[in-house]
Amino acid sequence: MPRGGQDGANQGGGAHGGGAQDGAQPPQNPPAPRQFAYGEDYVALAHSCRSLRGSFTRRINEANDCISSVDDEQGAPRAIFIASMREHKLAMLGAFRAAEEQYLRLLAATDPNDDARVATIEGRLANMSNDKMLVTGNLDRRIAAGEEALEAQRNQPQGPAPPAGGAQGGGARPKTVEALKPPTLSKAATPTEVTAFCLRFRSYYLASQFRMASPEEQQAYFLACIDENLFASMTKRLVQRPGTLACSDDPEEITCLTILREECLARHPLPERRLTFFRSAQTSGQDFISWATDLEALADEAEMHNITRDGIMVMRLLTGTCDDRLREKLLEVQEPTQHKLLVAAQLHLASRINLKTMNNETPRANNTSSGGNQTNKKNNNNKRAIDPEKKRIQDGINALKNQGRCLRCGSQMTEGHLPCPAADETCHNCGKKGHLAKVCQTKPKSQAAPKANQAQAQGGQDAQQ
Repeated sequence: MPRGGQDGANQGGGAHGGGAQDGAQPPQNPPAPRQFAYGEDYVALAHSCRSLRGSFTRRINEANDCISSVDDEQGAPRAIFIASMREHKLAMLGAFRAAEEQYLRLLAATDPNDDARVATIEGRLANMSNDKMLVTGNLDRRIAAGEEALEAQRNQPQGPAPPAGGAQGGGARPKTVEALKPPTLSKAATPTEVTAFCLRFRSYYLASQFRMASPEEQQAYFLACIDENLFASMTKRLVQRPGTLACSDDPEEITCLTILREECLARHPLPERRLTFFRSAQTSGQDFISWATDLEALADEAEMHNITRDGIMVMRLLTGTCDDRLREKLLEVQEPTQHKLLVAAQLHLASRINLKTMNNETPRANNTSSGGNQTNKKNNNNKRAIDPEKKRIQDGINALKNQGRCLRCGSQMTEGHLPCPAADETCHNCGKKGHLAKVCQTKPKSQAAPKANQAQAQGGQDAQQ
């Protein structure tokens, strides 16, 4: 009986539960859930994440190779090995920060309901974080042990440890390792050459124990490694920041090297660096692996891991045009985008068309000499008064430009305006193709007709005489 009652209860509960379940079930053919749209920007972001993860993996492998070399070294680690381990640590941390930032962007752009994709991204972030912590711990332990051994070697012949303050307190002074001193850096150096200089100077700084010196002495050692032109500009910057160290283990601290880096990037903006990357080609006699290594360095300087479809279009527009005057105008655009370049090109081309029309209608001085045309034109322009018709046309063009209006149709220049719908229209005023009558700078026919009729009547009178 209890069993039967239990079965009945189970059946009743099952029936009740089944009824509730049937009521909650969706229809047999439920509508398909809305698909999250992953566009081209998301795909480009995913490719960038894979590239940065590969760069981080290479840095991890290089750091592990450095650790193995230090472990194989007999006796206490030398200063050059300690400097090398610090370099690998900074490079690895920089690669991790770049990859982590990009993966977080990818995670923010991912559909939160896409559990599989979200779990994959979070898993890769966790794996990279674990690898970073493991290798950083191994490097820190070996760096600390090496520095203790070097400090013991320095203090053994000198007796007691130097007082606090290093060289300022009258204790041990840095001993320069001239073999590691980098070649003199010129102001015309490329970003790649500046990066190589920074790496070499950091090794020179660590091996020579420049951190024992005062900030002024560190700056003196740094300034001794650059040429006179760069010395002048760097000195002005350092005067504004007294107490700046030449180098630091903290990547966020402003040092002489970071100021040097900023100085170089200001002379070589991002579009120029990307232009250099796209134009790079293997030269005759150059080894392919050597060129590929140089190309990877150019890619890092050009921040190719952050490039988007719009950035690629900007580079193709700058490199693909055969009009040098137009390229010069496009390079003047600040923070260029595809839309900004198209607007600048539209204004430039429309201005040239209007100037050409203006020059065809304005009488020119006759130049019989073929060798001094440009000089004669300048002299004639300076001597004669400004043509009022030419001034009227130029004022009309400038007024449209200042108002941000299209020189073809007179409308406001907006993102959806290009290409201009009036590009194929014929002007009812001058009869030329490419603009509308309301922006035509040619004198209206109503004003030109009386002069034509007067000339025609004069011609008839002459014929009668």
